[in-house]
Amino acid sequence: MLSGGNAKRPKRMAITRGSRSESASAQGSNRIRFSAGLESDPEDAAAWGLLADLSWDAARGIRPAVDATEYIALATSAAKEALKRDPSSPLGLLALGSASVFGGMVLAQPMDRAIEMLERALASGALEARQRRRAYFFLARAHQMEERDADSDRCYRKIFPAPLRFLYPLLRARLRAYP
Repeated sequence: MLSGGNAKRPKRMAITRGSRSESASAQGSNRIRFSAGLESDPEDAAAWGLLADLSWDAARGIRPAVDATEYIALATSAAKEALKRDPSSPLGLLALGSASVFGGMVLAQPMDRAIEMLERALASGALEARQRRRAYFFLARAHQMEERDADSDRCYRKIFPAPLRFLYPLLRARLRAYP
């Protein structure tokens, strides 16, 4: 952004990821600090993408899963903001693609758009290992919903570390039945 002829430098935000066992109040406190950082630089696509990613992480620990919908809605909203600012945001593509599969499974919607977003996120090469596992899980689930079993199996296998992929046939039925 240019302001009066000087380039405005985006502020760097120090963001730490809490553990899954972190207390709800600590997670809420981190979210408030993170939101304050976004308020100071609302055009930061990477920060919006990270908020989407953190929201997905928070949703994973909530049982029953139906109670996680607020986090998934926040992840979806943050992903849309990230993609509005940077259409190739890997974390935005990952979060929105995952949410599209999640919603599409419930509503039996076509998965082609979600598959395209997840494949673009993976092709970026910018995802961490845990993010790649999430992308492959939702990509596998999307292919499964579209009855593309070979593609689904290929993606489910990639969830496992390479030395353990031989175990996939033993776990295939359980993975495919996972809600």
